[in-house]
Amino acid sequence: MRRLLALLAIAFTLAACGGGKDKVSTATTVATTSTTVAATTTAPPATAPPVTAAPTPTTARPVAAASGVQGGGYGWLATARHLRTLNGRRFTFGCPGGGAAGSVWGSGPYTDDSSVCTAGVHAGAITQAAGGAVLIEIRAGQATYAGSTARGVTTKPFGKYEGSYVVLGPATIPGGGYGTANARQLRGKNGERFAFGCPPANSVGTVYGSNPYTDDSSVCTAGVHAGVITQAAGGNVVIEIRPGQASYPSTPAHGVTPKSYGKWDGSFAVVK
Repeated sequence: MRRLLALLAIAFTLAACGGGKDKVSTATTVATTSTTVAATTTAPPATAPPVTAAPTPTTARPVAAASGVQGGGYGWLATARHLRTLNGRRFTFGCPGGGAAGSVWGSGPYTDDSSVCTAGVHAGAITQAAGGAVLIEIRAGQATYAGSTARGVTTKPFGKYEGSYVVLGPATIPGGGYGTANARQLRGKNGERFAFGCPPANSVGTVYGSNPYTDDSSVCTAGVHAGVITQAAGGNVVIEIRPGQASYPSTPAHGVTPKSYGKWDGSFAVVK
């Protein structure tokens, strides 16, 4: 009986020691794992690459002109309505001195059917007496437009409208037009230069002459003929107003065949 009790005591002692070893091993493994996880999450490798911002897509603003600014229009009646949806793009407008003020809604942003030159006076970019060039940026429509009075111009309030623009300030060169525009309205401003904006895949217009061109010629098509832009890509064309010529010969170039013409009272030359 004593022998049996002794054997049972030895067996119990061995079982207890075995269980204790397993428990210690498990605890050690968990502790080691926890330490490893903590080290991984709190101390990244020194060679980890730096986090950089995602690059801006190069097609975000498809402006072909090197300066990023295109001609939008000319005169105190010109608005930016024809430029709607070209959000983020910038355009210059030409405003002759002493022009008659037009209607304006908003206080910057302005509705895109507001007179750009008059908005330019309101914003302080130009004066009505001296005129000049106004640089604008096309924006999305706004939920509301507040009216205000500034620099002698009182603008009107308006509710939701689908297109707008802001005046950024004066421009270095006045805009003459956009798209299929010609230079007829600029006749007599000999020696002055104007920018015209030409959208990609713009419609081909009629051209008379081979630089100089008659002032009723499509400026954008003349720009293609002169090799300044392509019809596919569009871009910015800068012209200089010239007096009328005795004749305008036709010389095909860059896929454009202009028409010849005789005496005409106004012309322009593509300069860049």
